Amino acid sequence: MKKKKAVLYARYSSSNQREESISRQVEKIRTFCEQNNLEIVDEYIDEAQSGTTDKRDRFQIMMEDAYLSDWDFIVVYKLDRLSRSVSDAMHYKKKLNKLGIRILSVIEDFDETTPEGGFFNLVTMGISEFYSKNLAREAFAGQLQNAKRAMHTGGNLPLGYTVTKDLRFKINKKEAEAVRIIFDMVLNGYSYADIARRLNKEGYRNQKGRRFRPIFTDMLKNRKYIGEYVYNRLEKKSVDGSRNSHKQKAESEIVRIPEAIPPIIDKDTFEKVQTLLRRRKHKNIRNGPKSKYLLSGLIFCAHCGYRISGNITYSGRSKYQRISYRCKTKKGEKCTLKDINTIYMDRFVTQKLKEMLSEKSTKEIKDSINTQLEALKLNLKEKIKNKEQELQEIDITIKALGNRIASASKNIDKVLTEQLQEYSDQATVLRVEIKELKEDHTSIEKVYQKDIRQNQKYYKERFQSGPRKRKNTIHRLVEKIIQGNEEVKVIFTLNPYIPYTLNSDVLHEIVIDRNKLARNQF
Repeated sequence: MKKKKAVLYARYSSSNQREESISRQVEKIRTFCEQNNLEIVDEYIDEAQSGTTDKRDRFQIMMEDAYLSDWDFIVVYKLDRLSRSVSDAMHYKKKLNKLGIRILSVIEDFDETTPEGGFFNLVTMGISEFYSKNLAREAFAGQLQNAKRAMHTGGNLPLGYTVTKDLRFKINKKEAEAVRIIFDMVLNGYSYADIARRLNKEGYRNQKGRRFRPIFTDMLKNRKYIGEYVYNRLEKKSVDGSRNSHKQKAESEIVRIPEAIPPIIDKDTFEKVQTLLRRRKHKNIRNGPKSKYLLSGLIFCAHCGYRISGNITYSGRSKYQRISYRCKTKKGEKCTLKDINTIYMDRFVTQKLKEMLSEKSTKEIKDSINTQLEALKLNLKEKIKNKEQELQEIDITIKALGNRIASASKNIDKVLTEQLQEYSDQATVLRVEIKELKEDHTSIEKVYQKDIRQNQKYYKERFQSGPRKRKNTIHRLVEKIIQGNEEVKVIFTLNPYIPYTLNSDVLHEIVIDRNKLARNQF
C-alpha cells in the first residue's frame, strides 16, 4: 500500500517549561506516522516561539510551502502546538482543507469528519487558549509587583546594565562606556555607521557579545539611562497577536519610578538627544521616499547610464492608464531603451527578495558572503603588501636624502630639504593607509547561518509590515537595477546580513531575459 505524505510540525515555547520538549514531540510524531503508514517528507520546528501568535518563522514557511506541496497531512503532537488561538487555528485549518491537507494530532484522536469529532476538537482548542491567556494574566500580575519595586521583569537588558541576584539593576562599567560614547557621538553629529565603526574598532561589543550594527534609535530613547524605571508602557497585543510599539497605554496604567536605578547618562544630555531624534524623524518624514513607484531611484539605463523614473501614459477612448519605468535622459539626447511595465518589474524584484529572505536561501547567502569576504581579505592583503613595499622604498629614499643633506653645501641644502619633506609626507600618508587597511583586514570575520537567519528574520518582518516599510526594505537590500532591452540585472547588497560594519560592498546579482518578465517566467 502506497504511503501517504505528511510533514511534521513541532513547537516549544520557552515561557512554559512544563511543555513537551522538541525531541519528545518529534519522537512521538515519528512513531505515530510509522504506525499509521505515513511518510514524513519534511519537518518544521519552531523553538522558543509562542503559540498565541502565528508570527512564527517555520510555521509561516510551512504554510507557504503547503500551496505548492502534495502533502496529505500535517502531524502535530498536540493541537495547541499548531496554535493556542482558536481563531488562528480555524483560519489555517480552513486554508489547509481547501488544499486537501488535514491536521492530525498524536494524542488527540478526533475524527473531524464527524460532528462529534469537530465539536471536541473545537472544545480542546478553546481550553488551550483559555489556559494560555489565564497563565499570561497570572504571570503579568507577578511581573507588575516586581516592576513596582523597580526590579528586572525579564527580557533583554539595556546595554550598560547587569542584574543582581535580587533582580536589581547594576551598571556594567565596560558597557556603560560604550553607552556614553554613543550619546556623545550622536550629539556631535556622527552617523550611526561612524558610531558602530568606532565601537567595533575599540573592542566594544553589544549585549550578546557581537559587533555593533548601526542601529541605535531605540536604545537612545531608553529612559533607564537617566535612572527612570518604566514598565507596562506599550498597549497589549491586538487580536492578531501583533504589538504596536508606538501605541502607549494611558499614563495611569504605566509604572514610572524616577531615580529608581543607577543612571548612566545625565538628564541634560538625554533630553538634547531626544530633541535631535525628533528633528531627524520630522526631516525623514519630509524627505523620505514619496514616490508611488516601488523601485523609483534604484533603476538605471543600460544604454546611457541615466537614472530611470516612473512614467504614466494614457491611450484609447477610455484613457487606459499604463504605468512604466522609462529612461528620462537629458533633453536633446535620445535613448533607445524600451520602457517596462511597473507591474512586471515590481513583481520580479519583490519575488526575488522574498526568496532571499526565506530560510531556503540562508546557506546560499552565507556561502556567497564568505566567498566574497575571503576574496576581499586576499585583495586587502595584496594592497597592504604593495603599500608596505612602496613605504620601504620611500624610507630608503628618505635615508639617502638625509645623508646627502648632511654632506651637501648650503646652496643645494634647501632643495634637498624640500624633497625630504615631500617624501616624509608621502610616508605618513602611506602609514595611515596601511594601518586602515590592516584594521579592515582584521575586522573581516566569517559569517554563520545563524547570523544570516537573524537578519533575514528582521528584514522579513519589516517587508511584511505595510507598504512604506516594504518599500524601505527593498531600497535597503537592493543596490541597483540595470534595465536593458535584452535583459534586466538586479544587484542585491548582502552587507545588511553581515553582523558587523564592513567598509566594502558584498553583492549578489540576478540576471533575467526581459521577455520573461511579462510571462512571469522566473
